[in-house]
Amino acid sequence: MKASPFDPFEKRAASYGAANKLYPLARRAERAQIFEGITLRPDTRAIDLQSASGYVGEGIVEQDPSIEITCIEPSLSLARETKATFPTICGRLDRIPLPDRSFDYIFGLAAFHHSESLDGIMRECARLLKAGGIFSGAEVMAGTREDRWLNDFVDRHTDGHDGHFVHRGDFQSKLKKHGFTQIHEAPKQTQWLTANRDEFLIFCKTLFGLNCSLEHLDSQIDDYLAPEQFGKRYGIQWELLYARGLRE
Repeated sequence: MKASPFDPFEKRAASYGAANKLYPLARRAERAQIFEGITLRPDTRAIDLQSASGYVGEGIVEQDPSIEITCIEPSLSLARETKATFPTICGRLDRIPLPDRSFDYIFGLAAFHHSESLDGIMRECARLLKAGGIFSGAEVMAGTREDRWLNDFVDRHTDGHDGHFVHRGDFQSKLKKHGFTQIHEAPKQTQWLTANRDEFLIFCKTLFGLNCSLEHLDSQIDDYLAPEQFGKRYGIQWELLYARGLRE
């Protein structure tokens, strides 16, 4: 593994993984959407692209532990979080040192906004997928409240967050350009849910590695994310642009 010159996750890698383990159900609906409509075949190979703490890989294992998972993560600090669980490569998403046509699935959950070239990433996905392989991913859309939360509040309360977010049509055009068919792209809202407001504040502070007090987060979060009660659970609506394509 080789570190990048600046690793924005150096101080918050462990915190990110801890949040998903402390509240394993909080983001389950968000993750489930990238598997929607896909039947995972046993004894195949999948990539968790920009894997962070391996949250997507863990979701694949839950469905079928026979699937071989490889994590790709540009942040050395985050890559260290997965190397004991999955084979992990620390490097750029558009230059992955793996053979052509060697994977059946590539999944990425909010995985691309720390990279500048979505075109390069989709080109690499096309190279790595076998005929009949599937790409399925999701990303924050530019101009949404999720964009504002990440590039404003999270940016000011961490070592920085300069996300390159997508616009509607970006996935579709890049997937088509690089030979994918049966392309589907649509914004979808899911819910991040915990038991109550106090838990939700702890979850957000831990997930994003915020260096502010819970009291400060409590005073600001309504303006950004508008958390609310959902039946017996408490949390937010979280919107991403989801996309899927078939490699021919």
